[in-house]
Amino acid sequence: MKIKLRADQLMLVESVLQNIKEDNLVVSPSGSGKSYMLAYLEKLLTEQGYLVYVYAPTIEVREQLDKLMKANGSNNKTKGVVEDFNNDNDAPDYLLIDEAHHSEADTYQLLFEKYPKAIKIGFSATPERLDGKGLDNSYQNIIIGKSVRELIDNHILSDYKYYAPSTSDSLHYSISPKYLEVGGEAFFKAVRKDSSYQKKIYADVLKTWIEKGENKQTILFAPSIAMSKTFAKEFNQNGIKAVHIDGAMRKADRKETLEAFRRGEIKIICNVDLISEGFDMSDANCVILTRPTESLAMFMQQAFRAMRYREGKTAIILDHANNIALHGEIDQIFDWSLEGRNTRGDNAGYERTVWERFNSNAVFDKSVELKEVIKDYNGFYDEKIEEAMRLGNIDGLKMLLEIEKQARIKSVGKYSWAYSFALQNGFDIPTK
Repeated sequence: MKIKLRADQLMLVESVLQNIKEDNLVVSPSGSGKSYMLAYLEKLLTEQGYLVYVYAPTIEVREQLDKLMKANGSNNKTKGVVEDFNNDNDAPDYLLIDEAHHSEADTYQLLFEKYPKAIKIGFSATPERLDGKGLDNSYQNIIIGKSVRELIDNHILSDYKYYAPSTSDSLHYSISPKYLEVGGEAFFKAVRKDSSYQKKIYADVLKTWIEKGENKQTILFAPSIAMSKTFAKEFNQNGIKAVHIDGAMRKADRKETLEAFRRGEIKIICNVDLISEGFDMSDANCVILTRPTESLAMFMQQAFRAMRYREGKTAIILDHANNIALHGEIDQIFDWSLEGRNTRGDNAGYERTVWERFNSNAVFDKSVELKEVIKDYNGFYDEKIEEAMRLGNIDGLKMLLEIEKQARIKSVGKYSWAYSFALQNGFDIPTK
């Protein structure tokens, strides 16, 4: 059965073909069918006599791609950039790369150096690195597909309900602020030492899933293997079939567990980050996030595991880690660029929090959170006021004034010109 692409997928492939002699990065949200586009393009190029190598980051993703390419009539096999690096002797014409936001990693750079004449075509849902470094060293063109909201409206992705500590329909408890202030391994160590906190969050996850999860097939992402196992134990002790999986499991056992989940025999799969990139988990209807992450890519990949479209389906996302506070709404419009952007500086996340989250109508605790955001990132806020004034952006200035009202501050009064402009346009100026 040959792959048939949707109109939006064909447009992206055609854009690649129009620049086929250059390195292209295709950006399209998780669940939009990037693997199908990759397999389609691989067959097209192979039929034209080109030697094509396909690379993917994990065994499971490679197996999924292999199935797609075989179904599409191709005999090609997906490679692992580490496992197969030294095994290929022929120089390929094209390198097709899944999860291409990894392209700046040393392993991929060595691959590109090995085949300097090969044209690279990468696919990614989130072309952003944690260090803010761009992908312009690896690609010449960026081709951006439909937005998340457009894909939802066109029944390509499922619509969703999002619950987090910062939303009006909140979870009962959240990750403690004292833990959110530390990152990486320091977070894991702090949580592991606090048995009382562990009991609270375990109980909260269980209670919230019963209330909000609607008994849906669920994937839980934990901050550590130990916590993942404990989550699974808590669910099982309460009569809910749950299983922990990780990379140390035998491949056959892991495969059988995933198949049992797809058959509905297992209700909840608990893991750290095994089921993130590229996994086709269309049977999942709910995601539980208990792992704070500064990585936008990881956040989006995990949140979207439940958003594969099925008629009548509404995905449930339970964000106990409050990742939305840093990264914003999952259906916001991203200004993707090959140059990257510095989102990990001293004030990481504030720009996205103030500006993009309000543009996307995100709901959060404005009275407390915004006050802290504006205090800590005042330079950005002032810059946006000045920009709105300079451009005569009435809607933008109105939005900024609304932020001030919600945060119960009065910074616009520092600018007489801004104050006058606001009054002239009938804005409600905050007085307290």
